[in-house]
Amino acid sequence: HVLEALRTAGAIMPHLNDIQLRWSRSSRTDKGAHALLNVLSGKLLFNSEDPWQRAGDPSGVKLAATVNQFLPDTIRVFSIQRVPKSFSARRLCESREYEYLLPAWVLGLDGSEGDTEKLAKLQRVLGRLEGRRAFHNYTTRSLYQSSSRSRRDSPLERARSRRRRRALDTADDSDNEDDFNGEDASGMLALPEEHAGESLRAPDVCFTMVQGEPGAAPSPASPMTEILVSTAGDQAHGKPWTEVRKSVRSGASSSSAQDYHILTWKGSAHDPSDALCAEHFRQISRLTCTGLVTTGCGSPATPVLRFSIEGNSFLYNQIRHMIATAAFVVRCGLPEDLIDLTLEPRARMRLPIVPAETLILVRSTFRQLSRNNPDRRLTADDPVVLAGVKEFRASLDAHLADLLSDKQRWLPFVEAMERHHRVAFAEPVVDELRKLAAEHRERRGAARPAS
Repeated sequence: HVLEALRTAGAIMPHLNDIQLRWSRSSRTDKGAHALLNVLSGKLLFNSEDPWQRAGDPSGVKLAATVNQFLPDTIRVFSIQRVPKSFSARRLCESREYEYLLPAWVLGLDGSEGDTEKLAKLQRVLGRLEGRRAFHNYTTRSLYQSSSRSRRDSPLERARSRRRRRALDTADDSDNEDDFNGEDASGMLALPEEHAGESLRAPDVCFTMVQGEPGAAPSPASPMTEILVSTAGDQAHGKPWTEVRKSVRSGASSSSAQDYHILTWKGSAHDPSDALCAEHFRQISRLTCTGLVTTGCGSPATPVLRFSIEGNSFLYNQIRHMIATAAFVVRCGLPEDLIDLTLEPRARMRLPIVPAETLILVRSTFRQLSRNNPDRRLTADDPVVLAGVKEFRASLDAHLADLLSDKQRWLPFVEAMERHHRVAFAEPVVDELRKLAAEHRERRGAARPAS
């Protein structure tokens, strides 16, 4: 929309493509998510050498109003500012800040005395996700593995990798907020020291959930398989019994169509089919729940939890997985150290994900624009710009209030936690994960040479 509006306003030559324009954006969001202060950069045409000084408009508010004539009400340009030719909105963005809004009832908050402890537990759980960690379970791992694979990959595999990256780069529903080969990723040329060079090998340990008909007996376990959970189904609601099995596999093995693979503990750190790489590591500087607020003008208002997330860059769907996993641990009363287990480099698992519609990009922070002038930065501090942002946020909040008060929109996520993930991460499964993590740390410690 913005590109078309700029072309209609005469700021872009019609024959130029995105590469020739040096078109870039600081962040990309999920389909359905919102960006309050996204930054776009490119080569634009103007009627004069310095239209900002000529119009007495240093923040480019008047130029933005010209473009807004050709945009729908749901998209606004607040400011157009001049930057150096080398500027790239994505490459020079050093920090991105998001908000996420979650109805309080989804977390199990009901106004009782237990709400205080649940909120305290939520803050502790969120704190475990801060810092530089391996977020390979909080994204689609294969999108980042291809760049770290060996040159032994066939030309066909490399072509498929390029197509996947190109599709993600151009899709409107992508929330990968940084280049695959952007500075934050390419600056990490190797895994962190504690994971680099691992050569410990062992069989994979797999956890599989099997569903059957109500009243059916569990199938006998093989010598290499152990039944960890066997839950009788609620026949009144037609729920099948669910069985979680732990099995040791030294190679590929087939499974039934009714089996659902939920978790694997990798025996080797160098499995080429599902490897952990440097790009799976991200730095989260802040992840907190800023409090309980109410939305909506009607009565009663909807109690909502507001989350604040800040980091250098984020993986595809990472934020939505982080919020969902924290909510899952609190709602279902799971141990807090489950978060640490999801971040274990050897663990591969499927985590819940929250809807995208209440995720908001609220700010992007950039480095200095000029080495000769360190004070020169992009700014949105102009009172006219701030007034436009405030007006747009008010209209966005009204839309978000409708989404947050619609229970049907959130029920699929809640039901997935209760019917699926609660069983998949039952206490026996978490206990097994703890044992595997402890055994691996012990073996790794024993394998290190004495200093």
